[in-house]
Amino acid sequence: PAANQGQIAIEIREEDIELKNMVDSFCDEDAEKAACAEREFMRELGVDCRRPVAALAKIENGKVVLDVSFASSAMEKPACVKAVGDTPAEAAFEAAKQIRKIKSGEVVLVGAGPGNPDFITVAGCKALAKADVVVYDKLVSPELLRYAPPTGKKIFVGKQCGYHSASQDEINSILAREAIINKYVVRLKGGDP
Repeated sequence: PAANQGQIAIEIREEDIELKNMVDSFCDEDAEKAACAEREFMRELGVDCRRPVAALAKIENGKVVLDVSFASSAMEKPACVKAVGDTPAEAAFEAAKQIRKIKSGEVVLVGAGPGNPDFITVAGCKALAKADVVVYDKLVSPELLRYAPPTGKKIFVGKQCGYHSASQDEINSILAREAIINKYVVRLKGGDP
């Protein structure tokens, strides 16, 4: 099933201690651990319910057992794995690690040249033409984005004096996440091809 299906949550006022104690008395600790593992798996991959992804966790002999299924698109055969951990986070991390091994994409670095769109290489144009995602910065001529498929995703990660839309670590995470989800990612940077 989709992650966290069938979960029931009760929200109460923080200061209502009597009600909190009553609700806590019928809280299922195993169900809470299972829900946490499923949510954490989704967070690890950076996906939401719009992707063909499933997760079902249960507690067996004190361990968190997480069965997951993931595909980059509805047309693709999903990868299915089982992970076990002492905590929900451990099981989720292990499941995501296994999925990443099976469903690896590709990140291609393309230098956009010194600002003039005529100076991009033929190889750079070919990479853009098949990109599922283009991650680009401020130094890239907007004209180059027209080489990418119109249905492709474009993510701006530019920097300018006093403002960085994303740190290098965040850019690296975006590239890794998008390669898993969308397969072919172009990191388009201003500068030498």
